Amino acid sequence: SDDSGEDALLPSGFYSHRVSEKLSLGLGIFAPYGLATEYDDQWVGRYHAIKSELTTLDINPAIAYRVNPRLSIGAGLDAVYARAKLTNAVDFGSILSALAGPQPAFGITPANPAADGFTKLKGDDWSWGWNLGLLYVFDTDSRVGISYRSEVSLKLDGDSRTRVPSNVVSASGGLLRPERVDITSDLDLPATLSIGVYHALHGRWALMAGAIWTDWSSFQETRVRFADGRRDFVEGQDWQDTWRFSLGAEYRYSPALSLRAGVEYDQTPLRQATKRPRVSEDDLIWVAVGLSYAASESLILDVAYSHVFVDDHDIDIQEVTTPYLTEGALPGNRLVGNYRGDADIFTLGLRWAF
Repeated sequence: SDDSGEDALLPSGFYSHRVSEKLSLGLGIFAPYGLATEYDDQWVGRYHAIKSELTTLDINPAIAYRVNPRLSIGAGLDAVYARAKLTNAVDFGSILSALAGPQPAFGITPANPAADGFTKLKGDDWSWGWNLGLLYVFDTDSRVGISYRSEVSLKLDGDSRTRVPSNVVSASGGLLRPERVDITSDLDLPATLSIGVYHALHGRWALMAGAIWTDWSSFQETRVRFADGRRDFVEGQDWQDTWRFSLGAEYRYSPALSLRAGVEYDQTPLRQATKRPRVSEDDLIWVAVGLSYAASESLILDVAYSHVFVDDHDIDIQEVTTPYLTEGALPGNRLVGNYRGDADIFTLGLRWAF
């Protein structure tokens, strides 16, 4: 498969209002997590994944208080919405071949596209979280910030729809047919701890450093429960906690123009045994450049470009969808391969002070 990546647009907006010299209110609307991958319908790993999509929205009202000239603290609530959609092909050729033997005249043979079905799982939910922040200013040149965002637990409600080709319906005597079933699935968005440091050097230069810890170990499995009482669909994840480390520099070219560049190392939460086509990545290296231009005293334009290098990695997994549909009677399809990839991110921002 040449390209499983999907283009995605991620809008965000932030508003801050100073009530007094010590008290400020704010509102952020942004997407904290997301996923978009899609493979060709006929690719070799179609029984593992075709389309995977996770969309999240965080509406985050916040309050900040300046304790003294050096220390400020903040807190906020997160109203989080999540919507997920997962699709894959179903190997009805293997299912019917195991039940009644291969039927080549009808296209009923293992891993035969002519006997492939299609399954779509989708669901959504709203939930709540919270966040805390602290900013300490050492002097006019140096400051450090720390923030924590809580885990957000969601219970996605939706349905599972399975499309069965007509030749499979006929060959199975109507035993296998299209269906729709209500489903639920738990989704935990992980807690994060962020630390950032800023230091202005003499002249026009400034240096920045940051680290982010993410509690990915809270994501241990994907479990889908079916309302008709059939066995749960379970896919083990066993992710591990990760760190991201970044370094950056800023050069103030003029009062109106600032130039920036940075690099980041981002650990993958996936262990080798849990890398799958829906989310298959390794450690990442980010390289970014950007600028800010003050068009006026109240209007600032921000532009940035980032390139993400993804380490090459192997994948070797057993498909779990067919064993689920057949109550474990079949071994399922094995997927073995190698992944290579990268990503480009373009950012455009506008800041307006009034």
